[in-house]
Amino acid sequence: MNIIPWLNIKTIKSSGVLLRVILLLDVLFILGHVYTEWVLGGAYDLFLLDAKGFGFPEGFQYVKYIGVIGIITYLMGRKKRFAYLPLLVLFGFLLVDDIFQLHNQARWLFVHLLHLHSLFGVKASNLGLLAYTATMVVFFFGLCLWHYKSASEGTRKSFLDIFVLLGIFLFFAVGVDLVQSFFEGHRRIGFVLTVIEEGGEMVSLSFLVWYFYRLIRTPLGQQDQLWTRWFTKWVSGEIWQNNKATKIFKCTK
Repeated sequence: MNIIPWLNIKTIKSSGVLLRVILLLDVLFILGHVYTEWVLGGAYDLFLLDAKGFGFPEGFQYVKYIGVIGIITYLMGRKKRFAYLPLLVLFGFLLVDDIFQLHNQARWLFVHLLHLHSLFGVKASNLGLLAYTATMVVFFFGLCLWHYKSASEGTRKSFLDIFVLLGIFLFFAVGVDLVQSFFEGHRRIGFVLTVIEEGGEMVSLSFLVWYFYRLIRTPLGQQDQLWTRWFTKWVSGEIWQNNKATKIFKCTK
């Protein structure tokens, strides 16, 4: 079954099943957060997306990180795709950062190092988080770019797709978090933004798990540049021609 025909993934059935399963779990965790927060008054912290300590949604994120790390290790060990090494380091770092909340400590380090102060309503701590994120993005982008230059054409295509997904992930993790800082004290708005931020992180990471698993199933020379291909077709209007617009979200065998 192929949900999006023009992504050309109908031959990779198990990856589609994996994506549906983890997205379903994401939705259940999001609904669990909504129910716990609004019906139970946040009584059970384990079910909250933004639990103060360990929570089941956060634990599921750890499983995804470990899954991606395992897949990349397999791609390097069995498939000899060593160009993915910087991505292995990146996701290892993201896992450690998430577990130990390094970004919350690093933001204050950057505040002190750069002597940051509140600016245009943005708190110094959030400016520190932006500085920390920018530093990590530049470092890992440079590391990936160095390996990208010597990679095969198929691997380069996959790198671009992964960069798009990582960009979406960072949008929710940092961008929405920054917006949320403007609405502290507004319970309803904060609640909605928490769901958008944490839910967006969960869903975007699920797509990354799916994409990396898809790389195992796809021969090196047959890798598609999915998101760039979709955007090109969308801009050119090709996906709307010949009644394709009615087929985009239609399940086909």
